[in-house]
Amino acid sequence: MILRYIVENRKIKLGDVQKAAWISTEDARKCCTELLKFGLIEITGKGYMLSARVYGAVKSDIEYTRDKTVQYIKAKDMITEYIKLQGYINRSTVQELCGFTNQQARRTIEKIKEENIIEMSNGGRYAKYILKEI
Repeated sequence: MILRYIVENRKIKLGDVQKAAWISTEDARKCCTELLKFGLIEITGKGYMLSARVYGAVKSDIEYTRDKTVQYIKAKDMITEYIKLQGYINRSTVQELCGFTNQQARRTIEKIKEENIIEMSNGGRYAKYILKEI
């Protein structure tokens, strides 16, 4: 039921798992953990999406790439808008803003840096990122 929901809706949050499968929060979390362990789903922000392997079986690699790209574009837009408003952003704020894990936030920041959109203003544990001046 959970995989069918994701196929039809692209993503699922824990609350959706509960509703789709008619189970408790704890059972929903256990189900998602098992699906992650078997490589059927992956974490995306605060939710889950099908893994690349499953997309290959039930959807297309084009749809997988599109879904991942849309997620990145939304995150990049939110991050740059936040920097415009606040002057800088740090990794923990990226996590909170985008609903990412620490590793997802780090990868997203690195990708935006590679595109020469942002740069690090302070290094180390309290690194801050600002918009790169053109």
